[in-house]
Amino acid sequence: YIPLDWKAIKNAGVDFVILKAGSTKGPDPVFEMNYKDAKEAGLDVGAYYYVYGMTPEEAIDDAKDFINLIKGKKFEYPLYMDFEDSSQRYIPAKTKTEMIRNFTSTLQDAGYYAGLYTGYYWMTPRFDILEVDVVVDMLDIWFAHIDSAESVSVDTTYTWNKDDNLGHSEFGMWQYAHKGVFDFIDNEVFDFNYAYKDYPSIIKNLRLNGYSD
Repeated sequence: YIPLDWKAIKNAGVDFVILKAGSTKGPDPVFEMNYKDAKEAGLDVGAYYYVYGMTPEEAIDDAKDFINLIKGKKFEYPLYMDFEDSSQRYIPAKTKTEMIRNFTSTLQDAGYYAGLYTGYYWMTPRFDILEVDVVVDMLDIWFAHIDSAESVSVDTTYTWNKDDNLGHSEFGMWQYAHKGVFDFIDNEVFDFNYAYKDYPSIIKNLRLNGYSD
C-alpha cells in the first residue's frame, strides 16, 4: 500500500476526498493512513462503508461497525452507506429502503451527517431496485453516473445533465468519472466527483461529524 501524495493532489485542484473506511468484510487497510495524510494536506474529508448485508437488521450492524471505524475523527463531508452490490439486486425495493433508513438513522443518532452512495441503475425507477422517490426525499444522495469511460484529467470539466440524471437538477454529489488520472501518479485511476452543497459549512454549523463536544 503506497502512500499517496495528498499535497500534490490538493495542489492539482482537488478540494475534498471521500475515503473508504471499510465494508461488511472488515476495515480498509489504508483508511487510517489516508485519513491522516489527507487531513495533513489540508483536504476536507468524508468516508464511506460498503455494505454486503441483506436485511434491515444487518444494516444496523454495518452502521455500528462503521461508527467504530470513524470514532474520534472529524469529517467535513458526509458519511455514506455504499449500497450497490450485485448480490443485493433482488432484495425487494421496500426492504432495501428500510435497510437505508436503518443504516443512516443509526449514524444520525450518533451525531453524523449520513448519506447514500449508489448508481444510476439502482436509482432508475423503471428497474424497480429502490423506492427512488422515498430515498431521494430521505437523505442526500452521492450519485454515480459515469460521463466518460475514458481516462479523465482532474482539470476536465463536466456539466450535470438533468435530462440524463433521472430528472433531478442536482443530487448532493455526482461521481462523473471512474478513470480519473493525475500526471504525477503512475498506473493508478481514481473516482472523480463534484459536490453541489457546501458540506463543510453545513456540517460544522450543525456540529456534526466530530465537530461537537
